[in-house]
Amino acid sequence: ATRADLLPVAFLKELSVLHDQVPPFPDAQAFAIIEEDLGRSLGSIFSEISEGPIAAASLGQVYRARLRSTGEVVAVKVRRPDLSRRVALDMAVLDRVARWTESLESRSDRYDFLKFLRGEWVSSIHEFDRVLHEEMDYRREAESAKRFKANFASWSDVHVPRIHDAHSSERVLVMEFIEGIKVTDLEGLRRAGQSPRAINERLYRTYFKQLFEDGVVHGDPHPGNLLVMHDGRLAFFDFGMSGELDDELRGKMVTAFFHMVERDIDGLIADLFALD
Repeated sequence: ATRADLLPVAFLKELSVLHDQVPPFPDAQAFAIIEEDLGRSLGSIFSEISEGPIAAASLGQVYRARLRSTGEVVAVKVRRPDLSRRVALDMAVLDRVARWTESLESRSDRYDFLKFLRGEWVSSIHEFDRVLHEEMDYRREAESAKRFKANFASWSDVHVPRIHDAHSSERVLVMEFIEGIKVTDLEGLRRAGQSPRAINERLYRTYFKQLFEDGVVHGDPHPGNLLVMHDGRLAFFDFGMSGELDDELRGKMVTAFFHMVERDIDGLIADLFALD
């Protein structure tokens, strides 16, 4: 939904609905998952919780609630029921399509347009499957969020919601509730007195730091996972798809970045080979 280089605009608009407007599953199922995973009744954890989710994406949906213990307003993220089976079915279908595509490549020169991914379809699907299963475990997301928050502790203009570990599990994640404006809502940003250009610069500076300095990368920067808070801070959400870069890879990327800035085409080509 963010790849205008691959798909027409009409496709992107339709796919962008999957960021936070997927048809939700019933509240009763969501609340049963919360009680089962946390081992307590809903009323003993929250003094109030929204009727219906405030956002629903492909892997889970989010409720607005208030903690009974502190009165803090929180976001409660609940994984979709039966998700493991559904994902396994989808991956089996994609695997068959990938194997069929690779067989076409090997049988005919009519499919020259597929050659840029020759032999990579099946391995790409397997990588997608691996990452998706990591994203389905909210405990892993919680740890990634805390690492990211620590890395940006000195950045006053970047915010990561605080995670409530005592109320989180593999299928439930409770965090500080953040209100703000989507980074793609340019008119909304201007009305709030925020400069879209300044927000854009802040966004790519955060990614330079992640890629070149920290080696811990927020791997899913779509508009549903980035908000501009009312005080101008850039808030990051959903760390289920985080990646890690070792020192060698970070060094190669830094070299490539400088070759790009210097318009050193030969150096950049060599970097691309080095990065495989």
